[in-house]
Amino acid sequence: MMAYGNLLVHKIAQRGLQMNRDQLADAALDDVRAMNTDRYTWAQRWLSEFRNDPNDNYMVGEFAEHCVLLYGAYMGGIETIQPR
Repeated sequence: MMAYGNLLVHKIAQRGLQMNRDQLADAALDDVRAMNTDRYTWAQRWLSEFRNDPNDNYMVGEFAEHCVLLYGAYMGGIETIQPR
């Protein structure tokens, strides 16, 4: 996980942003909270970086649902390996 965190911090620096692993972890948790609070708005904002038309709502709901299910699967796997 530390190597992956370092890779992400490096990629973020290439975009001209400065962030350490702790800040990255905090930002990721904030993003998960946003996803769980308003899935549609979160998905629309997230997808806007990759689409030419951020108002194109095709499959935004499906993408949001996929991400929520994926997050749940990741958390289930983590909890199975290391219970809280």
